[in-house]
Amino acid sequence: MAIDMNNPYIRHYCKLVREYSSPGQLQREIILDFIHKTQRTFQHQLDDDPYGKLGTYYRINPELRRPKFTEVAMLYESDRLTLTQYRTGSHSLRIESGRWTRIAREDRHCKCGPNVQTIDHVIFDCPLMEQYRLNDIINIHDFFHHDGAVLFINHSKLIL
Repeated sequence: MAIDMNNPYIRHYCKLVREYSSPGQLQREIILDFIHKTQRTFQHQLDDDPYGKLGTYYRINPELRRPKFTEVAMLYESDRLTLTQYRTGSHSLRIESGRWTRIAREDRHCKCGPNVQTIDHVIFDCPLMEQYRLNDIINIHDFFHHDGAVLFINHSKLIL
């Protein structure tokens, strides 16, 4: 018999059968393990560089879940794309476009002056966006869950 031959693959599957009551339980544990490892990686990036691509994404989506706006049937495809681009750092703000042309991060200035044009700067601090600002928003995570986020981002694309 294969189990008597000390086959490592058979031993591995026998161990899985002993440890898990069903394939679904194993699948759930693998998924949870993956999510925890990914969250730790993102947390390290956030600690090292909160305004980098992964740090920003983790601040926007700390649960690493699919955004609610993808489930809204009334959202135009162009608006869904815009929100996704800003959530994932695939936008044309200077923090991102400066990377493409190898401009030092501290030199990726906003049109408003000497501030680096990060998504946080545009949402919370940029004077050019003052009249469009969502005043009840206190953090970047809440911004991307606000109904006014699409309109604000569309205005920022025109102004900045």
